[in-house]
Amino acid sequence: MTYVKVKNSMSWIDIKAWILECKKYLENSIVDNVYNPSGNLVIFKLRCSDGMVRNLIIEPGRRIHFTRYKLNLEGSGVTAIARALRRRVRGLKILSVEMLGYERIIKFSFRDRKLIAELLPRGVILTLDNEDKVDFSTEYKDMKDRSIRKGVVYKPPPTIGVGVEYLSVEVLKKHIISEKKNILYNIVKGLGLPGEFVEEVLYRARVEKTIKPSELKNAELTSIISSIREVYVESLGGKGYIVSKDEELLTVTPFNPLHLKSYNIEVYESFNEALDQYFSRLYVKGQVKLKATPMDMEVERLKRIIEEQSEKVEEYAKASKAYEEAANFIASNIPVLEKFIECVRRALRGEVSFESCSDTFKVEGIDKHGNIIVRLYDLKFNFKPYERAINIMGRLYKLSKEYQRKSEKAKKVMEELMKKLSSLTLQAKSLKEIAKASVKPVEWYERYHWITLKDGTLIIGGKNADQNESLVKKYLRDKDVFVHADIRGAPAVIIRCYGEPSKDALREAGVLTACYSKAWKERMGYVDVYWVYGNQVTKTPPPGEYLPKGSFMIRGKRNYIKGVTLRLALGVKIVNGYGKVVVGSEDHVSSETPYYVVLMPGDKAQHVMAEEILEIIKKNIPKDLKHIVEAISKEEIISRLPGPSTIVLTSKVLRKN
Repeated sequence: MTYVKVKNSMSWIDIKAWILECKKYLENSIVDNVYNPSGNLVIFKLRCSDGMVRNLIIEPGRRIHFTRYKLNLEGSGVTAIARALRRRVRGLKILSVEMLGYERIIKFSFRDRKLIAELLPRGVILTLDNEDKVDFSTEYKDMKDRSIRKGVVYKPPPTIGVGVEYLSVEVLKKHIISEKKNILYNIVKGLGLPGEFVEEVLYRARVEKTIKPSELKNAELTSIISSIREVYVESLGGKGYIVSKDEELLTVTPFNPLHLKSYNIEVYESFNEALDQYFSRLYVKGQVKLKATPMDMEVERLKRIIEEQSEKVEEYAKASKAYEEAANFIASNIPVLEKFIECVRRALRGEVSFESCSDTFKVEGIDKHGNIIVRLYDLKFNFKPYERAINIMGRLYKLSKEYQRKSEKAKKVMEELMKKLSSLTLQAKSLKEIAKASVKPVEWYERYHWITLKDGTLIIGGKNADQNESLVKKYLRDKDVFVHADIRGAPAVIIRCYGEPSKDALREAGVLTACYSKAWKERMGYVDVYWVYGNQVTKTPPPGEYLPKGSFMIRGKRNYIKGVTLRLALGVKIVNGYGKVVVGSEDHVSSETPYYVVLMPGDKAQHVMAEEILEIIKKNIPKDLKHIVEAISKEEIISRLPGPSTIVLTSKVLRKN
């Protein structure tokens, strides 16, 4: 089996493949905002030319791709990096995007400036003015062959890549840099091709990667060149492959890595999706480690202390037992000890030797205080030459009790430490689980009000006039259903259904437009709702009239749903290890999750209500799912609340618990 080092950064071929796939979304997109969630990782929120809003992740030295995953962006706008980039590129249109030569450097061109993203080791994100001078960089530094300083013309590093289209046997031979090295090394270093790419090339060319260049025949060199072109063309085909072993990620490639067929290979129809899955999962793993490491270190420290304490408990208990046994022996042999003491006194006067005094008690020496050091079996103890046997016995009993108390005290300390360790271990586990659950995929429609039904029907509604406008323009088809509350200030809601809407779809769309309308904030009890087909909705007003943003004209018959109650269920649905906030009627939400509350217009502010809802669910949800709820931010709940509310009902599961 081939050894695979975990891939932590994209190669230039990865970047070329990604740009080819995503260029159509990047060019002519508008930079809506910039975030800096952590370190040098930057997220650009782009309004793309197809009408979709996409989040572009750039992490210097590592990766670039669009992401479906929701990272914690709270507070990320206040970082110096985010502020600087917002000032320079927010609101600008990306005119073109390209890779510089064969280097891992991407250039985004705007009207009067450029943005450079370096995925090289020690890479940066920087902006250039219209003279290509550095205007801002995430890091300023001087390197061996170039300098990144404000006001200095930007200079990329020297490139060693060779165009695949120019390859021939002669070119390949020319770029072999060492006959002492194998062919794999020479192609990687000589042609500037990525290692995993070359491994695949040699595998397909059936050339052993350890062979020396001089050992290769022209036919084999031709086969290598043919395989380079084959894998290169395949890399630009748009597919992606993630390689893993025992659930541990190893690499992601734009070509089918046949040389790694003994590992698990996931196939994606989009290379961007493969990159997103791979690097987002690596990011989660890194976040887990980052958040849990201090706790893990404390756990390990406690384990060492407990181990030391356990040794003390054993040591003290052993000493207590030894002193007790010695005292018991003396108690049964007082005359023997008295005789020994008398002999020791004579030995001190030089009348006899210490060795002649006893076979049971052995004199080990005399300490600096003049005490006689005696061994009784495995125990050493002291006594003074003038001390009586009965006093020695009493002192040994006392020492036994002292060590017993020490052992018991050490045991109690150890038990307390073990409780603390158990608590910390659970906290560390919880932190890891929360970190995993906090990075989750987000669907395109989740920036609107949304409901998905069991049959796959999607219901989406605008959060403001701009969204109402874009929804109708971009997503309303002739046979879809348009739903609106019969009141000014209600979301435009679309049922994506291609024809006759189901009763469930109409009910949920009615709840959505009614509850998120102005009627909720005015604390009304109910409101009428109507629905029409998409081809009845137009933005063209009658002659001489004007339609404000977010307003529409309805032609033909309106179908009314009378008296839709302003009553909204909100719950947390568990999906693949993370929590998703779902809303709708109680019938719908209760079919999605047992963990929900039912709301009506009230007087509790949204931030207060959000805290209350999270606390109710956290308090009552099973322990093994609690981390999923803890990963949900208060802001996520607030975004789904129609306005000031009150809880009128909690689910049976929460009530029962």
